[in-house]
Amino acid sequence: MSRPAHGRPKRRARPRTGRLVGWSVIVVCVLLLAAQAVASSSGEDTPARGARSGAPSPGTTGDRPPPLTPSPMAASPSASSPVTITSPGQRAQVAGKNGVRLTGTAGNLRHDELRFFVYAEDGRYYAAHSGPVRVTGGRWNLTIPRIGAGRRDVGSIFVIVATVADPSCRNALRAARADTAGNIAFTRLPSGCTERDSVSVRKTAP
Repeated sequence: MSRPAHGRPKRRARPRTGRLVGWSVIVVCVLLLAAQAVASSSGEDTPARGARSGAPSPGTTGDRPPPLTPSPMAASPSASSPVTITSPGQRAQVAGKNGVRLTGTAGNLRHDELRFFVYAEDGRYYAAHSGPVRVTGGRWNLTIPRIGAGRRDVGSIFVIVATVADPSCRNALRAARADTAGNIAFTRLPSGCTERDSVSVRKTAP
């Protein structure tokens, strides 16, 4: 005998929690993948921390500094300097073929020597003599027999530099080779040649 319709038990709805969990997992995975993609792309566009921007390429800066500009008002030596040039005065006028006679004073140089260079407008230091300048009773004198290159550099300024030369400076001078004109020249003072005083002269005649 059949039971009345109103007496049948109602079928319960199937819970949907499993579907919801599954979709949630998928959404989370998609979000994680998207976040990783964004992070990697931004990492490629951003320079590494500590990287220098605009760093000079090799060869744009050399070991050699730019040559000094000869100054007619060279700085006076410090009070502790053992060497001074007393003559000629600053911006004295000289004739190239007559050279320059210098006089001055010097303290106790111990094991060092007194050496001179002529700085020309070509940016090089020319050895002014072949050996050390003798100091007697605290005084010295030196004649540089010729200044410059004849008529070509009339009007130029030359800076005569007095240095105290230690053994490394003397070794550099001995090892240097003269050019075709017989000059020994350097783009900077050799190591161990310490400048103590200087005077500028203007060449007014060949």
